[in-house]
Amino acid sequence: MSGAVYLVGVLALNSRFMYWNWKVWRGHDPEAPLAAFWFSIRYILGVFGVLLLDHYAALWAL
Repeated sequence: MSGAVYLVGVLALNSRFMYWNWKVWRGHDPEAPLAAFWFSIRYILGVFGVLLLDHYAALWAL
């Protein structure tokens, strides 16, 4: 269903999301929970954007 573009994009997004979750879990940065919240919104948009990009990249390759 999804290709290499999606894989690379989601790996990048997931690594950044895990970074923010790690900062929240550690609890040393008081701004980390709000930053993680805002990134989670961008994360969802990014996942859908990468999915669309992967879909159209497959069509352009034909």
